[in-house]
Amino acid sequence: MSFLEPMDGSGNALAAVDVLKTDGTTVTAPPMLSARYGHGAVLLQDGRVFVAGGYTKGGAVLNNAELFDPDTNTWASVPYPMVEPRAQFTLSLSVEAGNHARSPD
Repeated sequence: MSFLEPMDGSGNALAAVDVLKTDGTTVTAPPMLSARYGHGAVLLQDGRVFVAGGYTKGGAVLNNAELFDPDTNTWASVPYPMVEPRAQFTLSLSVEAGNHARSPD
């Protein structure tokens, strides 16, 4: 599953979200809590999607984040903002040692 960039034809941030499913189809998800574009997003191990930062409709840089839960089809705000607002960045998921697949010896 991946998220399509929420931006209108004029380059303005939108809260609308379309989810691209693994079979190539898209479905409409509920709108994000904050309209944004240029944000970072990462699929968490539990299936939720973490979205952070980006630009607002007015071009301000955001320091907030939210979580999308595909099981409940809902968004939830993350209670702790980033120390510095940021946009146009990537997020990565770090897997704990011993908690990931290993190739056979």
